This record gives sequence, C-alpha cells and structure tokens, in this order.
Amino acid sequence: MFSKLLELYPDIMITIEDMAVEKDIFCFRMSIRGIVADKGLVSIAMVKLADGKFVERWALTESVAPA
Repeated sequence: MFSKLLELYPDIMITIEDMAVEKDIFCFRMSIRGIVADKGLVSIAMVKLADGKFVERWALTESVAPA
C-alpha cells in the first residue's frame, strides 16, 4: 500500500497523530506532507484486520493549508 506512494512521491512524510484499537478495528489520524506543493493532507482512517491483513478500510482525506 505505502510502497506505491513512496514510488510516486519520494518526499512524502506521513505522521500518525492519534491511534486507537478496539478488537479487530484499528483507527488512526495522520498528517501527510510532500504530495501537494503548498498544502498538506489530513486523513482519518479505520481498518479492519483479519489474520494479520487489512480486510476492510474506510478513510476520509482532506487537503489543508499549512499552519
């Protein structure tokens, strides 16, 4: 999943800001830099795991102006 991002955007920086896990659901909020020249991205995602693999994913990503 992330290897393609690194190939397309070699300067990408992903920072996990918050993370929570309950049963088989993993939730995280992250900030992303290095994709959009003068903006960053923020993303909130939920991932369901089964047998150590992502089996479902829900995400919302928005672009934001730098602080």
